[in-house]
Amino acid sequence: MPHTSHIERKRLKTKDRILRVALEIVSERGLDGLTLQRLAKELDLTAGALYRYFRGKDQIISAMEEEVLRQMAARLGTTLASTTPGANAAESALLKLWACADFYLRQRTEYPAQARLISALLGDSRHHVRDEDLSGVGEQFFTLFLQLVVVMQEAEAVGALVAGEPKQRALVFWSSLQGVTTLDKLARVDPVFFDSTTIGHALTSALLIGWGADASRVCALSPSYSKL
Repeated sequence: MPHTSHIERKRLKTKDRILRVALEIVSERGLDGLTLQRLAKELDLTAGALYRYFRGKDQIISAMEEEVLRQMAARLGTTLASTTPGANAAESALLKLWACADFYLRQRTEYPAQARLISALLGDSRHHVRDEDLSGVGEQFFTLFLQLVVVMQEAEAVGALVAGEPKQRALVFWSSLQGVTTLDKLARVDPVFFDSTTIGHALTSALLIGWGADASRVCALSPSYSKL
C-alpha cells in the first residue's frame, strides 16, 4: 500500500474540509452564493490560500459534484445489496427497482445539502464544470447510473419487464424522480397534494406498468399508486 506522508494527509484533510464547507454554503445560498471570499472567511483562511488546493470556484464545484456522486453510488450499492428478496425472481427485481426509487426520493431528506447541490447544478443552464474536469464527474455519475441500468437489465431478464432499452429506461426513471423532488417547494402551498414521495411512488408505478410489469404486483408494492 503506498505510503502517504503527513503533509499529504494534512493536505487531503484540508481539501475535504474546503469541500464540506463549500457544500454547506451552496445548500444555504445557492451556487451564486458560493464565492472564494465567503468560503475563505468560513474556513478562516485567505482567499489566496484556497488556490493552493483548487484553481478556482469551478474546480471546487466539480470536486463537490464528483464527491457527492461517489457517495451516492456507494449508498445505492449498499441499498441494493441489502434489499430483501421477493417470493420469486420477478418480484425480487421489482423490489430492487422500488429500492432505487425510494433511494432517490430519500436523498432530499437524508442528505439535503447533497440533494440541493445536484438540483442546483441540473437546474442551472450554465456550465460549471470545465471540460478537463468532466472525466472525473462523468466517471462517478456512470458508477451511480449503471447500477440502475443493471437492475433494469435484471428485471427484463427474469420477465418482470418486457424487452426494452435499459439505459434509456434508467435515464427516464432517474430524471423523472429527480424532477419530482423539485415539488418540495410547492409542499408549502399544499403538503398533501404536493407530497413528492406519494407522487414519486405513483410515477414509479406508472413507469413500471408501462414497461410491462404486472399491475397487481406493482400496486401491491406501492399503496400510493392506487390513491392517484
